[in-house]
Amino acid sequence: GVTSVEGFIASVKRDYDKDSSFDDEDNLKHGQYQYKQMAEQLGKHAPLTITAGYNLSLCLHQTHRGIETERLLTKLASLSHRVHGADHEVTKMVEWGVRKVKLRYVGVKSRNRSEDFELLCYQGDGKRCTVQGPLAEPRDTQ
Repeated sequence: GVTSVEGFIASVKRDYDKDSSFDDEDNLKHGQYQYKQMAEQLGKHAPLTITAGYNLSLCLHQTHRGIETERLLTKLASLSHRVHGADHEVTKMVEWGVRKVKLRYVGVKSRNRSEDFELLCYQGDGKRCTVQGPLAEPRDTQ
């Protein structure tokens, strides 16, 4: 129940606070462990579990695992939409993540400036591409 989840969160926090030298791979392993534990304790449909899955997707993205990130977020978005509805805050969060991760960018640099464009499609065996932009907001490289 709630007490066991609070205890679990407190123990994870204690472990994390003990070693602040976590790198991206450590964070990924921690995210995987946390998501698995939440799913086992609360069920895969619980908002806290879906949030833990979203946090895992951030770790996957940080470690350049784009395909895994997109697959996980797509699964979470579908699950959350079906169980909690389109207006639930967790559904909105993971759907935003899906949109963000599916965007493909092309950076165009000239002597005076650099601009980002959204990649729409490749053509001619990848020798040409169709882009849209420039984008109003610079892309998030984190």
